[in-house]
Amino acid sequence: TNELPGEIEIYNRDTYKAEKMAQEYKVVKKVGGLHELFFTSGDIFINATNIGSPWNQGEDVFFPEEFVRRFKCVADVTFVPLRPQLIAAAEKVKVLYAPGWKMFTYQAAMCLRKILDIETNINLFSQIAQEDFKGNWS
Repeated sequence: TNELPGEIEIYNRDTYKAEKMAQEYKVVKKVGGLHELFFTSGDIFINATNIGSPWNQGEDVFFPEEFVRRFKCVADVTFVPLRPQLIAAAEKVKVLYAPGWKMFTYQAAMCLRKILDIETNINLFSQIAQEDFKGNWS
């Protein structure tokens, strides 16, 4: 659907970037720095950073279970490792979750369908993606 969410909060290490992003969306309720993130709650939390990935060098940030429990669902765009810390925490506390590798797989399948008119077997596609991420990226 084309339905917009009621409210969005954007948190970033660089509040200037968060404010700039917020200007594009009328539904943004709050903008804050990463240090404020762990005091929030909501329906869905989406990690759209490299926190939890091997490319996150020098930062010791993780998502505590008590933070994850404040949401109905969490998603992580990180696809390496296959089970980043945020997803592992959500799984442990039984919060619905969407791992980045699945998002990546479904995006690829949609691109093949929409651009090249190729239908894919999503189960086979998912298996191949997981094997590739495990063998080549993790």
